[in-house]
Amino acid sequence: MVDETTAVQPVPLRARAILLGLLLIPLNSYWVAVMEAAKYTGHPTTYSLYFNCVCWLLLLTVISRGLDRLRPGLGLSRPELLMVYFMLGIGSALVGHDQAQVLLSMLWHPHQYATPENGWQDLFIRYVHPSLLISQKETLKAIFMGHDTLWRPEVFSGFVKPLFWWGLFTAALLGTFASMGAILRRQWADHEKLTFPLVMLPLEMTQPDGGLWRNPLMWAGFALPLFINLMNNLHQVYPSLPYIACRDKYLSDYLTTHPWNAVGWSPLWFLPWAIGLGYLLPLDILFSSWVFFWYWKAQMVIAAALGLGNNKPLAPYVPEQALGAYLGIATIVIWAARAHLRDVWRATISSWRAEGEGREAMRYRTASLLHLVSVGFLLWFSIHFGMDAVPAILFLVGYLGVTLAVLRLRAEFGAPVHDLHFADPGLIAVHIMGPLNFTPRTLVGYTFFFWFNRAHRSHPGPFFIESIVGAQRTGVSQRKVMLAMVLAALVAIPSAYWALIASHIGEGLESSKLAGIMRGFGSQPWNQLAAWLKTPTKPDGGALTGIGAGYVVALLLFLVRIRFVGFPLHPVGYGISSTWSMGTVWLPLMIAWACKASIVRYSGLKGYRRFLPFFLGLILGDFLAGGLANVIGTFSDFKPYHFLG
Repeated sequence: MVDETTAVQPVPLRARAILLGLLLIPLNSYWVAVMEAAKYTGHPTTYSLYFNCVCWLLLLTVISRGLDRLRPGLGLSRPELLMVYFMLGIGSALVGHDQAQVLLSMLWHPHQYATPENGWQDLFIRYVHPSLLISQKETLKAIFMGHDTLWRPEVFSGFVKPLFWWGLFTAALLGTFASMGAILRRQWADHEKLTFPLVMLPLEMTQPDGGLWRNPLMWAGFALPLFINLMNNLHQVYPSLPYIACRDKYLSDYLTTHPWNAVGWSPLWFLPWAIGLGYLLPLDILFSSWVFFWYWKAQMVIAAALGLGNNKPLAPYVPEQALGAYLGIATIVIWAARAHLRDVWRATISSWRAEGEGREAMRYRTASLLHLVSVGFLLWFSIHFGMDAVPAILFLVGYLGVTLAVLRLRAEFGAPVHDLHFADPGLIAVHIMGPLNFTPRTLVGYTFFFWFNRAHRSHPGPFFIESIVGAQRTGVSQRKVMLAMVLAALVAIPSAYWALIASHIGEGLESSKLAGIMRGFGSQPWNQLAAWLKTPTKPDGGALTGIGAGYVVALLLFLVRIRFVGFPLHPVGYGISSTWSMGTVWLPLMIAWACKASIVRYSGLKGYRRFLPFFLGLILGDFLAGGLANVIGTFSDFKPYHFLG
């Protein structure tokens, strides 16, 4: 056993900072709900770095510096600012496009839209446990017709049971993420020396000496997106003013003939924030991301030229290949961490402690037990409410593999996107085996799990490990930060539900004043389920082949990189490059790669560090100018310029 009494005492973390973060979560959740779902004006959770959290961090930093001038120590310290930032991050993720927005849409959709004509009641509603759907007529009337309030007893009572059960399910998901972060931090941050690029911006923003804010290059970078946002937002109000076309060109405008039109819309967008973020990323992964983007496009063109889509609608199985690549990355991660995981296992089953374990966010035994209990609850939930055991287990294995890959993508790459649209393990299992090989209740279970597998843009998992990495780098107790994150998660779950309902129940989902997102998300999975049950498709072995191909290519890239040092293609770039979101940022990432490669080649590491503030300024200028416009849009009818993409 290691004596840890001589360990360096961590920087104090005051309870008032945790309390401030908890109080801000509901306010932040409402802001995100209005932006993304109600008005569809800003979409912070569609990319890895949330502009709303950056705006909060800047505001709190300015206020804290002002308070410290009045009395030293009155404001928040740097570690406290970072902790609040990550607490707001997990709150934003849970209310985001790929979390509670999809869940709530699914819960109120079936009973509202079931009719004698579509036969949904007999087709699948009879297989759903009543506690999992919103069925109370008064509640449905309030949410769809509006002019009501959540707190009227007849309305509120209809939400209680479904949101209670799904809240417990979400808490169990978060338990798996927290435990994974606590187990993996040491391996990734200390042993493998991963850089966690997404932590860099908040660390630089909160430097005690304010060095970033005094750098002229930062302000030069800041000015470019500030000018673009200012002009384009003024154009929204005064159309006679010029508009700077940064996101109006598409390859589909030029490639209109068969088979070249199979490339799809393929935006040619100039996004300053994405260029700035790209500069933070490793060159090999940055290069791989846009090169493999064209690899996937080439597959689609070739498939169209060969007519594969005529008899195999899913060909060339791009989502399946991407899922295989993610699972391949997860396998690589586990293999690389095998020695560390053996230590974790040893610490779990015996009284032995790993060196420095007491400074981790959790004891390894505690983290392992939390993971076991959380996964056990998810499995129990699935089986208790109707799924067969084997499909439920396979689904959870696939989902946790994707989660592990997402954590790694951000830790190593700082991936600006990791959406993985329509690579849902349940959906792909049905594609492979056909709906007739699953019971109706299992198909219902797979449909329900669509809410956290439609895409993984606002995956809440990375915030746990990134927060404790931030704690390590600023000398604060990882254990206290993890406690703050757990408390934030418990507050963020009901805050997300409240924010989305409260932002819609006044006008009603049927109102033309709302964007309609909270109607549209719900139709996708239930219509798919109805199709499975009415007209089941045949098994498609090509989907399994696609998963296998993606898995093998990811492993081969890893092995080639071991054999040939400096090989420029990386399995991480391969995994993320097929997605919808990558289509919006491939060009900015290519520009960032060209800039960074040139600077490093001719000026070395010194040049990279010299120009870093300029690229951080690109991010800050876009985020702060765009964030301010979205604040105005939240409280008015103004529709701001979509600077994110």
